[in-house]
Amino acid sequence: MTDRQSGHHGRFLRAPGLRLDGVDAEIVTLTARDARTMGRADRAFFLHCISGEVTIARSGHLSIALANGDSVGIEKGAPLTITASADAVVLVSSVARRHAYIAGLPDDAVIVRADEARVAPMLARMVDTIRCESDQGSGDAEVIRRLCEVIMLKLIRHVQSGLARMGKPPEAIRHDQHILRAWSAYFAEPAAAWTVERLASAAGLSRSAFHDRFKSIFGAPPLETLTRLRLEHARELLGGSRATLPDIAIAVGYHSESALIRAFKREFGVSPGRWRKERGGNHV
Repeated sequence: MTDRQSGHHGRFLRAPGLRLDGVDAEIVTLTARDARTMGRADRAFFLHCISGEVTIARSGHLSIALANGDSVGIEKGAPLTITASADAVVLVSSVARRHAYIAGLPDDAVIVRADEARVAPMLARMVDTIRCESDQGSGDAEVIRRLCEVIMLKLIRHVQSGLARMGKPPEAIRHDQHILRAWSAYFAEPAAAWTVERLASAAGLSRSAFHDRFKSIFGAPPLETLTRLRLEHARELLGGSRATLPDIAIAVGYHSESALIRAFKREFGVSPGRWRKERGGNHV
């Protein structure tokens, strides 16, 4: 289930009947110098190092080292190899990449270190529950699957909230708590119907004070900057995901495919479909 009519991420994440299709999970045990290869182009992966130390290798990317409590989410569904430097236990979960919420994750990887206070403790608790359920031998597969869904959704929210990828605040606003609050609020729900008044409210400023402060930092009014951010996001999704154009329009905050096409062509001088085709991306 997705809230495709409004594209509202907050409502999507709160939906009681939410299901991410095709979620699976496996506890992988490795001994020193063991290697395990996996990966499919139609799936996004989440790996959590329960114990030991492992290295994740993918062709064309830098290797990722994970130690106890570290996690990584990988959107690009390409073969990956897990190698242990000593005995290690790793949770490997994956989900089908069928809509823009999953496709919108970074093309590279989102790494959550064990000491990252915002999200790591919650991930670790859920992984512990999954392992306990698995260790019972007759563990409830539905419980495990559902916990993996929550982990994936938490990773999506982590990205959307501005803690990773394009939502990372620019240096110019890192010490401006008001503008930083508005920035974080937008990236928590990029598909919402944002107005200057709503951004100002998130910032804790009056409309005029927010507008002037924002323009002095970015050199452009808030909604003009917001449009550029949405179109840059759409361009990233077009080039690095299998998401359809209607799903991309919803994910970046346009009420229709045609509205996105008009704005995209006005900004970049070419239609989204043409841009994707010329760059060898996935067709809509």
